[in-house]
Order: sequence, then structure tokens, then C-alpha cells
Amino acid sequence: MVDAAVAAACKGYSNAAAGLPAPVAPHAPGTAPSAATIDLAIDCLSVELGKGILTIVPGYVSTEVDIRLSFDAAASEARARRIIDLYEAAGVPRSRVLIKLAGTWEGVRAAEALQRDGIRCNITLVFGFCQAVAAAQAKATLISPFPGRGESVQQSLAV
Repeated sequence: MVDAAVAAACKGYSNAAAGLPAPVAPHAPGTAPSAATIDLAIDCLSVELGKGILTIVPGYVSTEVDIRLSFDAAASEARARRIIDLYEAAGVPRSRVLIKLAGTWEGVRAAEALQRDGIRCNITLVFGFCQAVAAAQAKATLISPFPGRGESVQQSLAV
């Protein structure tokens, strides 16, 4: 599975459709991979894992956008679109995939745009009611609250 993801990433990625990340050039053997190639390999591995899960689960698989993009709506949206493109190229319909985005303002904005285009989203890392309301207003398919973690943070701050 890892080998397949790395091999796919080394071939590069190019799709001229609007809203996708910049193309990734094929990796030249014997050279260090670029950050873009590594990011693509992670997306490819996520899709490989998702495909495997979908062979045994009748519902959805939730695939996370790189958490480092949580405060960049445009980059989160573009990576989500690439993940969906990779799933569809592998024969998996978008109707079986949830794109997992952080419950930041930017993640919610990305989800709003994706949901409008029929890409279902799971907003995660929701620690409070305001985040849940924002995700609901963005029409997220799924909202994943983490109330215990918020309490842990509050307890840590009180010490």
C-alpha cells in the first residue's frame, strides 16, 4: 500500500481543473523528493487506505486534509479537491468519501465551498458550540465534537 502510494506520487500529478493544487512534477530518481511530492504521497496513501476500508465498510470513509493547512481555506479546499480527484480516478465515487477538515474558521469556509460542489465534509476538532454552529451553517455533512479535549485544555490552563 505504501509502495503504491509512493510510486503514484513519484509519477507526479497534473489536473488542469480549477481549484486543484498546482501540478506536481514527476520525481527524478536519485534526487530528494520535493515537499510537493511528499504531500502528494501522503494524499495517495490516504486514498489507498480509504479504498481498502471501503472494501469492508458499506458507508463512508473520512479522509483528512493535511492538518498543517487548517488556517488556509484556499489550500485546504484545493487539497480536498485533489483527494476527491484521486478517489474518483481510482473508481471510488465522491458519494462514499467524507473530507475531514479542522473546525477552524478557515476549515469551515473550505467545507462550505466543497459542500456546494457536492463534496461531503466532516468538520473535526470541534471544541465548542460556536464551532458546531458555524459547521452546521456551512452545511457540513458531519460534525465531530471533542468536548473532553476542551475540558482537558481548560484543566491544563487552570494549573
